[in-house]
Amino acid sequence: MRFCLLACVLCAGCLRQTQFQCENDTSCGAGGKCESTGFCSVIDTDCTSGRRYGDSAGSHAGQCTDGMNSMIDSGVDSSLIDGRMIDGMQAACPADFMQVSGAGTHVYKVITLADNWAKQQMACQQLSTSAYLLVPDNQAELDALDAYAATTLYWIGVNDIAVEGTFVNVLNMPQMFLPWQPPAPDDAGPGEDCVESLATLHKFNDDRCNTALPAVCECGN
Repeated sequence: MRFCLLACVLCAGCLRQTQFQCENDTSCGAGGKCESTGFCSVIDTDCTSGRRYGDSAGSHAGQCTDGMNSMIDSGVDSSLIDGRMIDGMQAACPADFMQVSGAGTHVYKVITLADNWAKQQMACQQLSTSAYLLVPDNQAELDALDAYAATTLYWIGVNDIAVEGTFVNVLNMPQMFLPWQPPAPDDAGPGEDCVESLATLHKFNDDRCNTALPAVCECGN
């Protein structure tokens, strides 16, 4: 009986800990970062954010910290999603992208075929490595693009996939301009992690990322 108890204790001590909550970057080791979720990440250039959760990150283990890999269908080339430049050089904006009065110096193109958020971001980047889902910087740009889109709803390049309530854009920057239409953002459902423009109201709303909507691509050299 004593032998059995001792064996159980020894086995328990040998089990690997599969989840580790960090307190700061130091506790994650060399090159590690303690993310806002409380788990460690490591550098991985295949992720849009440039970082991926480690094996000890519980349910986040192996995922990009921006959450994009959960949006990509199996077998899709991640380079179409992550916005990286090719050989350090940005491609020119396609000729069919247009300047929109009141929207500034960038050029734009409407994708009329409805699809989910991730595929619309891919569609933009397939047009040019300098193109991405629209990221409105101010009310004037949003107003101009709402009129240009000629639809009531369309996807823009903003989401809170990685951290609920923390909205970032496809340029890997915190999204500062967030003209919500109340009660948004309410994550109703739940799972409304991607942002659409309510074009007739010139406001933002959160929606499920697998909803099929048109989109507007933005391009700037």
